[in-house]
Amino acid sequence: MKLTKQTKQDGSSYWACETQISERHVPKAAGLKWSGRFWWTDEIKKAAKLKEFAEESCRAELDTVKVNSRSAAKVEAMKAEVEAEKNRRLHEASDRETRRLAEAAIRQKEREQRAKEKQDYLDSIHKSPYLIQGNTYEIKEQLREMGCKWDSDRRGWVALNEDTFKAGSALLGVHEKENPTICRWYFEGSYMGEGGNSFHEGELLRHDGGIWAVKKAWSQRWEGEDWNRHATLRPATADEKARFIAQEAETRKELVRTTATQFQEKALETIFHTIGKADNYFQTAMLKHDNGYEYQEHIILEGEQINIGKGQNIYGGGKWFVLAEDKIWAVANNGGDGDCWANNNIRTGGAGAIGYCVPRTDELVAEIRHAAEIANFMGKAEAHVAAQEAREAGKVAENTADHVEEPSDDRKAVLALLAQSDEKDNQAPQQEMDRERD
Repeated sequence: MKLTKQTKQDGSSYWACETQISERHVPKAAGLKWSGRFWWTDEIKKAAKLKEFAEESCRAELDTVKVNSRSAAKVEAMKAEVEAEKNRRLHEASDRETRRLAEAAIRQKEREQRAKEKQDYLDSIHKSPYLIQGNTYEIKEQLREMGCKWDSDRRGWVALNEDTFKAGSALLGVHEKENPTICRWYFEGSYMGEGGNSFHEGELLRHDGGIWAVKKAWSQRWEGEDWNRHATLRPATADEKARFIAQEAETRKELVRTTATQFQEKALETIFHTIGKADNYFQTAMLKHDNGYEYQEHIILEGEQINIGKGQNIYGGGKWFVLAEDKIWAVANNGGDGDCWANNNIRTGGAGAIGYCVPRTDELVAEIRHAAEIANFMGKAEAHVAAQEAREAGKVAENTADHVEEPSDDRKAVLALLAQSDEKDNQAPQQEMDRERD
């Protein structure tokens, strides 16, 4: 509390008293008025009641004023009351601080106790030998009801005793048998392992000799850029099995047809290389452009055309046969960018093609027409696909050094088909057609 003497603009003076909110009753008891910011009065007798709070510059003037004893006693009583209230509040604050510190110490002790109990609990979990690991997500509530605790460091459930461990392991074994988990690996943008693609829910696949559907799929990242894709499976329903078997049959049918097409093209290529030799190159008359550039005269072939694959294409490539009346032509399109068009002797509608010819014989015509029919290769393709499936299923595997057994008759037949197919594939001609002439 502080009492000062102030001067107004008109020259008159007044007394101003600044107080704390807890001391507001003292100037009020002395008769001062509240201005909104401080207590004030223009009567020196009222200000004299608070002379002990006055500044040194104005205290001498207040000492000359005689104060009414009853008014002074009232102010003194109020000051004593304010002082007592201040002391009471200080004691309460001290008591509160003491209690706060005591409660803080208790809480700290409780926290330390809980931390110690938690650490002891974690140590008991991390050191426990009864760890249940695997596809436990869908049975976690059952494991929790058994009393098992989750160990995040070892990624498994810890059983409290051996009996609980055996019961939890048995539950997990039944669950994984009914809902097995498989994995595909992915590394730095390249697919590795079993297919490599991510799983998606509802996907149908074969696993462990049965047809399954993906129940849940997720990915997990390991060190660096190494990923693996997991999937939990469930047994496929009857409708899903029927649909999957139908899709497999359609895929196999398409694979057999594709394989037959490859065999057909190889057979036609073999005949083509037999005819397309440098000795059978048909040399035509040389013609000249007005600018002096020489080129061969192009022949227009007439007769039955048999394509190898798709035959002529728009990029200047492709091969085909032409069965003319007296000759059999093997024609290689030579109209692509970078080809030497000067060697062309057959008109194609483009830059031209290179034609080789041999005399027509019934045997060669029959061989070409036989190779042109894809149906003639379906049986071989079917055997090839069956052998490949048998090899993938492990029926045609090499015997290990530790265990050698005589293959069965069926296995011998499959091995013979494979050997025959590989031998014929290796008999592809190694000669290159000479497209340039001297």
